[in-house]
Amino acid sequence: MSPLLFPFEFAEEDEREKMITAEACKKAFVFLLFSIPIGAILIAFYPLLPNSFSFYPIAVLLLLSLVQLTVYYVSISKIYR
Repeated sequence: MSPLLFPFEFAEEDEREKMITAEACKKAFVFLLFSIPIGAILIAFYPLLPNSFSFYPIAVLLLLSLVQLTVYYVSISKIYR
């Protein structure tokens, strides 16, 4: 795979770094298991909102993505301390 397409986070050098990455991925995945149903419930309330907040579904999806990345990076930073 091209180094330009390969995420920097997955450029592990040894087994410890692979373990850290695997643990962070696991925490991010577990977060998604709980947050996707909550996001679906939030999007279900979209018809009840006024028309002035038309980007609500996009905001919910972007917020879920942002929090997932935050969970990943926070878990990596806690392990490296």
